[in-house]
Amino acid sequence: MASYRFQPAKTGKYFALLCVVVALAIAAPVIVLSVVSQQPKATEPLVITTAETEWERPIEGVECQWDPENMLVDAYVCNNVTVQVNWVNEPQDSDHSLRRAVRANTLAPLPREPIVHVGHAGVMVLPHYNMVAMNIRNQTPEHDGEEFQILLQGAPDKLAPLAHQIWNSFRPEPLPVDLPKDMKVAA
Repeated sequence: MASYRFQPAKTGKYFALLCVVVALAIAAPVIVLSVVSQQPKATEPLVITTAETEWERPIEGVECQWDPENMLVDAYVCNNVTVQVNWVNEPQDSDHSLRRAVRANTLAPLPREPIVHVGHAGVMVLPHYNMVAMNIRNQTPEHDGEEFQILLQGAPDKLAPLAHQIWNSFRPEPLPVDLPKDMKVAA
């Protein structure tokens, strides 16, 4: 007697097509990103500011690229030196706040290095991390109580000139630390 059963569905072709579509969907962004990222990265003048404040200070003659590795903070790469900018409004203890910012950046214990003060600004040199940390408080009435924490990290020979340039854009006094000498203490 003849049987009139349906033949089993042939899903092999559909499964292969589905695998190809999924592979293309996963690979397409990687291909587009590799094509786009081969172009030179755009640089822009360094301006010390954050999205939380209207206080900003341009740093003359310094061109930087936005640092894509630090997506949660305002960070730039200037001549192989990472510049991270934090904004704090009315900190209770500026020194402790700066130490906490360094700890968050380095993922290390709270630093014990001394902070050298000039007026309402301070500098801490961390030779073990090739880092200079600054806190600079604004003295104008419209931004009273606001403070920038600027963390610079990179090779000492490139870090020192940039640190001097950033400090001098905020303060009339020279940087109160001798960076070439202080950075070689741990070497």
